[in-house]
Amino acid sequence: MRLPRRLQNRGGVAAAMEHAFHGIHGNGWEWPSHLPTVREFPRNHERWWSGITMIPDHHRVIDGEYRYRECGSSERQANGERLRITLITVGKVKERYLRDAIEEYSKRLGRYCKLDIVEVADEKTPEHASEGMERQIKAKEGERIAKHIRDDAYVIALAIEGRQLTSEQLAAKINDLGLHGTSHIQLIIGGSLGLDPAILKRADYLLSFSKMTFPHQLMRVILLEQIYRAYKINAGEPYHK
Repeated sequence: MRLPRRLQNRGGVAAAMEHAFHGIHGNGWEWPSHLPTVREFPRNHERWWSGITMIPDHHRVIDGEYRYRECGSSERQANGERLRITLITVGKVKERYLRDAIEEYSKRLGRYCKLDIVEVADEKTPEHASEGMERQIKAKEGERIAKHIRDDAYVIALAIEGRQLTSEQLAAKINDLGLHGTSHIQLIIGGSLGLDPAILKRADYLLSFSKMTFPHQLMRVILLEQIYRAYKINAGEPYHK
């Protein structure tokens, strides 16, 4: 279905959509019932509905189609729309120097995204825990993590078997997620034993920072710094060399 000619190539998308939304009974064209209403269109995603293309704000209805163009992370920022990023972590950070670093990068990231850090309780692990006990510990921690995972979020789990990226590739990954309509990214850092297989299976992407093993509390700082670096790269601002 296409828009009537009198709605094509008009400067005001909002006005055109209002007409389409209420139905144009004069020429028998009405807003299709299976499509979302104007006010239900997301503000920053590119999607196609039945040959209707929408380009937001300063754009026009083009060739009878209504297109909604997606915004990347830099465009989101320009439009006052910031990606939501949530870190889901296991255990508390006790070391003051790590807490200070987490606070510093969290403050810096406030300019670029909406950052939340969720801490779930960790399980005490005996020194010589059996494999069965370790599985139980990861399962318990996994259940606590799962309670905070959102169905509408893109979930990235940190795992040694995950894919290793350069800082530029991570920046591109975050930007691409924004371009494809993601508004919420959740990054999961497991406890000292790692993540439960159920969490790894739920994740949309497995990310590895190294084949080496790092303290999971320190990984919060490293991850936050890399997210901050990614935003700097995407914004073309001096920081990454």
